[in-house]
Amino acid sequence: MARTKGAAASSANETEVRRDRGCAIGRIGTQASRPSGTAFLTEGPAIVQYLADLKPEAGLAPAVGTMARVRLQEWLNFITSEVHAGSMPLFNRALPEEALVIFRDRLFRRLDFIEVNLASRDYLVGDGFTVADAYLFTVLGWMKGFSIDFDRWPATAHYMRRIGARASVQAALAREAETSPVA
Repeated sequence: MARTKGAAASSANETEVRRDRGCAIGRIGTQASRPSGTAFLTEGPAIVQYLADLKPEAGLAPAVGTMARVRLQEWLNFITSEVHAGSMPLFNRALPEEALVIFRDRLFRRLDFIEVNLASRDYLVGDGFTVADAYLFTVLGWMKGFSIDFDRWPATAHYMRRIGARASVQAALAREAETSPVA
């Protein structure tokens, strides 16, 4: 894997990156994407909105400047800060069980919030699939690796089955299975 130096477009700081499968891994350990070939983006909500805005006709994000877009951003930030980041300690096999229980309980309260919201609608934002649904599906997919099933959250379990059955999601999962993980 080649090591390169790339300048972040939004900052004067140099960012050392590793490249793999069209992505780059930033020095702070976050995955970065270089979708335009000119700038590194390092946070999931920024990356998915950028990609959605490249093809607005796909309807993966509401129009900029609308309340629906603000709701999308609200969900993306909740997913990244409360569910994605909240599940990260569970990857640490060195943590004692007492600590893991604390992190699981906190994560379960976030899953309770998601459950309440999905009990009354099919998607997180509006009447259709958005990048927020793609992001939540991805992060919730990690739960099986932590032996967390969704029996406690039936609306969330139904959501996961419905999103997972989408042809585009099946195609993405198949492509992902064909590639090696980033080292």
